[in-house]
Amino acid sequence: MNVTRRQFMFGAGAAALGTLAATGGYASLFEPYNYELTETDVFIRDLPASFEGFRIAQVSDVHHSRLVSLSEVRRVVGLAQGTKPDMFVLTGDYTTSRRRYIEPCAEALGALDAPAGVWAVLGNHDHYTDAELTTRALTRARINVLNNANTSIQRGADTLQLAGVDDWGWGQTDWARALQGIKRERPTLLLSHEPDVLDSPEAQGLSLIISGHTHGGQVCLPVVGAPARLFMNLPYLRGLHERAGTQLYVSRGTGMIGLPIRFGARPEIAVIRRKKSAKCRVTSDKQGKAVESLKVQSRKTEALISDFGHWTCDFGLLPSCHLSLVTRHYETTLAGRGAPRRLMGGWGAQQTRWRRVRSCCISRSWASHARTSSKTRAACGSGGLTMR
Repeated sequence: MNVTRRQFMFGAGAAALGTLAATGGYASLFEPYNYELTETDVFIRDLPASFEGFRIAQVSDVHHSRLVSLSEVRRVVGLAQGTKPDMFVLTGDYTTSRRRYIEPCAEALGALDAPAGVWAVLGNHDHYTDAELTTRALTRARINVLNNANTSIQRGADTLQLAGVDDWGWGQTDWARALQGIKRERPTLLLSHEPDVLDSPEAQGLSLIISGHTHGGQVCLPVVGAPARLFMNLPYLRGLHERAGTQLYVSRGTGMIGLPIRFGARPEIAVIRRKKSAKCRVTSDKQGKAVESLKVQSRKTEALISDFGHWTCDFGLLPSCHLSLVTRHYETTLAGRGAPRRLMGGWGAQQTRWRRVRSCCISRSWASHARTSSKTRAACGSGGLTMR
């Protein structure tokens, strides 16, 4: 069969347009509502025995607005409540820019209930909309707002320190107030909308920071990664990170801003399970400086690998329980350059410790999904993170 140049060009153009249309349909009609439930084990040194296995469910960046309906917010609440955690944490951006969405969103979030309570901090969009109204609405919904404040969670004779900082990007973070009375030698959980606080000296010595803000990029393209990184400083895009002994978990959130699309960054409801670390490796100052230097040198490479790795997981091209196979070559290469394998920053560190993360694709019918995906969850196993 002879194909003319004109016919070939017409066919190629039609195929490109078809692919573009299919991708657009997926990004606007399917992925924004295809919530992923992730469960991650984080090992904490000196964790009190009664808090072993303590489960924290995180809901972040709901962005109730014209793009995210109230029914969708309620659906997120229902899926999160179905995880039956010990505590809920909400890490900001409940609405986007209009005051009329604040109270309905807070009322919907008020349906969340856990033995250790529901705790929240504000995000940059909450300040842009109305921080005072947001705080009052959440409080009326029986949600505890930690605006530069801290408290203690009791389990028998044991205590877990919990602190929250107001939005760092809006210039509202007051470390002195937020950490007043906090004992650094004890395990401390910090809630912060923006993950950049990990680089603050005040964050050193804290056990775990839980953040949102980034939406996981909201759009992450194969190879290219998240275009948002071209315009914004997003060193911690998603998942687990570590710096100077302080761990950070960044949720992809559930909502959208700007365009009503998500691509390669599925909305996430995160469950973090705290476990006691049996052993932690302590490096010398010289090793620490070598690691920091290497982090700077390899930042672009790590960002690229991070986006590609998570993109393949989001589309099911690479099961998350097999991510360590991809990172093995990367971390070995870094180790050959004179840095400790287990202390790499960015995606290298995250996946070095991320042996297996049990994740489930949440369809509109959780019960149906639970029946059809039991074999997949069994294959992935419960897994866990290790700090050595």
